[in-house]
Amino acid sequence: MSENTNNASTDGSNETKEEDAADEETRAQAKPSVPINREVIREDMVKTAVNFLLNPRVIDSPLHQKRTFLLRKGLSLEEIDAAIDRSTRVHHSHTQLSPVIQTNAMPVGGPPIQPMPSFLVRSTHFVSTVALFGGFIYGAFVLYKRFIEPIIFETKRKPHPYVAIQQQLDQLSKAMTLLQTNMSSIETNIKRQIETELRLMKNPEDVTLH
Repeated sequence: MSENTNNASTDGSNETKEEDAADEETRAQAKPSVPINREVIREDMVKTAVNFLLNPRVIDSPLHQKRTFLLRKGLSLEEIDAAIDRSTRVHHSHTQLSPVIQTNAMPVGGPPIQPMPSFLVRSTHFVSTVALFGGFIYGAFVLYKRFIEPIIFETKRKPHPYVAIQQQLDQLSKAMTLLQTNMSSIETNIKRQIETELRLMKNPEDVTLH
């Protein structure tokens, strides 16, 4: 009986030792690879994590992915929570300031209303417009007088060479006709004078009679 009792007590102590060893192994597996110090937070690591979380490429990523990445980089849970809290506050402050800056830059209703120009500014614009228009008109007038008008009126004044030759031929023909008429008249007068002289030579008495 005593031997059986000793064996039973030995078996119970062995089972207790095995359970304690299993609990220690489970606790060892549950411990994170980086030891967590709940009293000390590394500010440099937290600042680096905040900059990482505020990155435009990271800020919209799921929270669990951010936590997993920071855990892999060696941050503790307290440091990760602190970095997430700070980045969230910074992001909210920037989000609240952005509409104010945009509102100051440009009103929501549209582009800023330009002030009405003063009388002097409007007068200057009017004078500039009139001067520009006058310069354009003067330039067009000079161009017309120097280049366009001579071409038009020279064409009217100077007929075509064929027409000029025809006019000269007409004038020459008229001159020849007039010359022929004069020659005929002279010839007629000469003939009359010769006939008169011949008649006087034949009848000298006619001279006395006349």
